[in-house]
Amino acid sequence: PEFLTQNLANFVWAYAKMSYNEEIVIRSVQAEALRKLDHFSTQDLSTAMWAFATVPHRDDRFLTRCVAAMRNRAQEQTLLPQHASNTLWALATVTYHDEACFADLTTRAVRHFSAFKAQELSNIIWACASAGH
Repeated sequence: PEFLTQNLANFVWAYAKMSYNEEIVIRSVQAEALRKLDHFSTQDLSTAMWAFATVPHRDDRFLTRCVAAMRNRAQEQTLLPQHASNTLWALATVTYHDEACFADLTTRAVRHFSAFKAQELSNIIWACASAGH
C-alpha cells in the first residue's frame, strides 16, 4: 500500500512513542520518507524528525534533506510554534547542528513569541543551549 506523507510521519511517531527501535523498520520508513520529502508539510517534517530523534536514530543525509525541506516550507507555509520547537529539539537531541536552521527557526520564534506555549519555548531554549546557538 501507498503511504501518504502524513501516514509516514504518524507511523514513525507512533513507533517512537512505543519505544520500538528495529533498524530495518527505521531504515525502510526513512527511505520512503526521503522519496516523498518534497511532499511533506512542515508538520510532517517536524513530526518525523522528532520521532527519529526519539528512537534515537541519526542519519546525517536524512537530516540534511529534512532541514533543507523545513527551511523551504517555512518560507511557503506558516511555521507553527510546535513545528519549530519539535524540529530544533530533534536536531539538538541527535547533536546535529545546522547553524542556519537554528538561526532561521529561532528568528521566526522571536517574531511570533506570543503564540508559543511555555513547553514550546522551553524546548527551543534547551535546543539552542544544547547546540551552542
